[in-house]
Amino acid sequence: MGSLGTIHWLNILPYIVVIALSFMNINVLIVLLMGIVTATVIGMESGSFDFIGALDSIHKGMLSMADISLISIVVGGLAALMTHMGGIQWLLDKITKHAHGALGGKFAIAFLILLLDLITTNNTVSIMIAGPISKDLSDTYHISKSYTASILDVFSCVGQGLIPYGGQLLMAGAIAQVSAAAIVPYSWYCMVLGVVSVLFLLSHFSPKAVRARI
Repeated sequence: MGSLGTIHWLNILPYIVVIALSFMNINVLIVLLMGIVTATVIGMESGSFDFIGALDSIHKGMLSMADISLISIVVGGLAALMTHMGGIQWLLDKITKHAHGALGGKFAIAFLILLLDLITTNNTVSIMIAGPISKDLSDTYHISKSYTASILDVFSCVGQGLIPYGGQLLMAGAIAQVSAAAIVPYSWYCMVLGVVSVLFLLSHFSPKAVRARI
């Protein structure tokens, strides 16, 4: 059995900082900034890189996010155009046609994010598009904003892990040198997550609908 070698426990401190701060309900930008600062200090102290090297690593990280930033700008514009042309209202009418009460609203939000994930093949983009629509649905059916965000997050992950033309499965297929479609039957995590999430929506443990305040 191979040896893992020396484990430098200090190197995992940035991950611990990010996880700990995220549980403290701190703004995500502050959390990420603290993670970057912690990693930079540890890297410079251990001699892994100097200050210029740290800036170079940060620059490479920013470049790797350039594509999703561009997509975010384009998607934001498209969402605004859809709203202006009445497309958002049409989609709302179709989705809520058979929805009744808070339970129907929750399933409408889940169906919406799954549909958009199938179309866009990107859970981040689908959440961005579904955000304004889901906000309207949460207001209509008196669903808390935090619970609505959880539905978007969970069901977008379910859809993303089950579409064979999504980025994750395509990459996994390329690494394993198999068809991405051949991986889908073994995506047990996403399947179980979907079943458990649906059961949770149906159960009495599901948070009560938040009544609008007068």
